[in-house]
Amino acid sequence: METVLEHASAPAERESLAPVRGWVTAMATAALVLVVVQPWSTQPEDELRARGTAEERIAEGLVGMGVSGVPSGGGAEYEVIASKRVAAGDYLRFSYSNERNELGHLFVFALQERKTPHWYAPMPPYENRSAVIGHGTGETLPFEIEIGDSHAAGRLRIVAVFSEASLEFDSTASRLGPDLFGLADEALIEEVRSRLNLSTSAVIQVLETQVEKAVAP
Repeated sequence: METVLEHASAPAERESLAPVRGWVTAMATAALVLVVVQPWSTQPEDELRARGTAEERIAEGLVGMGVSGVPSGGGAEYEVIASKRVAAGDYLRFSYSNERNELGHLFVFALQERKTPHWYAPMPPYENRSAVIGHGTGETLPFEIEIGDSHAAGRLRIVAVFSEASLEFDSTASRLGPDLFGLADEALIEEVRSRLNLSTSAVIQVLETQVEKAVAP
């Protein structure tokens, strides 16, 4: 069953759903960093990094994902990529822009040193295939991911895979492991493409932040 990104509950219902996922319907309004990526075969050495809302400065034909932090106790969103920090206990909120109609599926996971990957979209056992996305700019994904106990302090490398075909979770996850963590961005992108047998049209994006754990008194 594919994850269709259309039906969502309000953030207040977060506690009644999966422990690390809350559903949102509002568009992200706080500033965040959005990285847009050209098709793999023509991607420049330096990616275009635009700071601002997800609606800004999106070139035709490009795709990309933005990430912001949502405080667990309420309050304004904050950007987590340029600042290289997200607080433990807070939530990650994702947005995307997709100007290429053929890329209708999104698979998102994160890597930490010597840890099994964190699965963000789809999130087992509730979902078992890539999220279905549409053509649009600044679209907010209808879920949040808690930076909970499964996340260690330190680097968090978030990988987004925009693909033509839906990726089934079990077969995809079996090919992705902690050995990917230490690769440089370009090497990581090439390795994920190879392991998942993705076409050159698929777009793979790597974003990085730092998990900050609270110091015990």
